Formats: sequence, C-alpha cells, structure tokens
Amino acid sequence: GERERTGETRNSPAASTSWKSKDLVLLFERLLNPSRLKFICSSGITFLSLTSFFYAQYGAELIQEAYLYHVTRRDTRHNFSVYFYMLYLIQDSWLSLPAGLLAFLPQLALLLVTSVFLHRDITFCFFVQTFAFVTFNKVCTSQYFLWYLCLLPLILPYTSMKLRQAAFIATLWFIGQGLWLTTAYYLEFEGYNTFVLMWLAGLLFFGINIYSLATIISCHEFTPTLFITANQHLKTH
Repeated sequence: GERERTGETRNSPAASTSWKSKDLVLLFERLLNPSRLKFICSSGITFLSLTSFFYAQYGAELIQEAYLYHVTRRDTRHNFSVYFYMLYLIQDSWLSLPAGLLAFLPQLALLLVTSVFLHRDITFCFFVQTFAFVTFNKVCTSQYFLWYLCLLPLILPYTSMKLRQAAFIATLWFIGQGLWLTTAYYLEFEGYNTFVLMWLAGLLFFGINIYSLATIISCHEFTPTLFITANQHLKTH
C-alpha cells in the first residue's frame, strides 16, 4: 500500500504516532458523543439549579448538611467499620479529621479501578462498587448491606458459582456478622468492655467481605451491557 511504498510500516514511529492519534480521536468521539453531552449538560443544569434554589432558602447550612457533612463526619459509635476503634481512640485528637479524610482513599482507589476494568458490564460494576464502598466505609451499619444486596439478583444469572460455594460464603458472612453483634450486645446491654473484641470481630468480618467479593468476581461471567464500541458509534453517524 501507500505506507509500504513510502517506507512507512505500521511498526514505524510515524505509523505508531498516527495510530495513537487515531485511537485518541476515537476515544474522544466515544466519550463526548451527543447523547453523553446532553446527559452531562442536563444533569449539571439540574444540579446547579436545585442547589442554587435551596441555597437561597437555607444558605451555608445547606452546603454543610447536604455535601460537607459526610466528608467531615466523625462517628465514633461502634459499628462494623474497621476504622471505628481507631477513630474512637483519637476522637479528641487533632489526628481525628485527617485520619477520617485518609479513610476515603481506599474507597476512591477501588472506585477508579473497578470503573476502568468493569465499566462495560455496568450492572456488575454497580454491584462491585457498592459492595466495596460499604466494606471500606468509615461508618458501616446493618442497613448499609441493603445497598448492594438489592443488586444481587441482577448479577445472579451471570455467575458460575456453585450452590455449595454460595452457601459457604453466605454462612461465613452471617457468622462474621453474628460474632460482631455478640460483642456489641455485651457492650451495649451488659456493660462489658468489649471494644477490642468488637474490633477484632470487625476485622474478621472485613476479611470475610473481601473474600466474598473476590469469589463473586472470579465466578462472574463478564457480560458487556449498554456499551457501543468506537467503531460502531462512528458507523452510525
């Protein structure tokens, strides 16, 4: 072809640069197609309009309660989070705020990684991200589990997990939760100092959740949904 006659092969620096440029253009076309631009603009306008309207009604209190509260929140009451005991011990220290903010870093990293590798299978990506977010959250109580359990029926048709394996994971999950609740009962109702035991039970439950999520991921049959490749998108325009 023309490239061979001019001495430019696909592996040459010039061809490599050309292909990279083409890939960037295709990626840009895919990310910023008209449908996505409409969604971004309508979402942004709605968000800014509602925020502006209620800010006019409530002022700075709205920003604090709606957006900043969960960033600076320090909940030192006992809960399933692996961070609770640490935050409880340093609640009156200057370390409390930075430690609480640093606790968001593992969540942020997991959200970014799962977005990159699982975004094509959008339903499964939602489940994994929600499971990971709850597991690594600095505050975690029983109702948080409903956030990802409600998504479980959507991914079950695409799993190769055996019934025995699923039963084993479920048993571990309930045992871990039961151990933590036992230590919490003796603290709350019997007055025993079980903070260390509760923290250890929380670490065990955390490990069980990590194992459960890893097993679910390994048994999942990756099924791309709601995804159009760059070439398909260009063909339709």
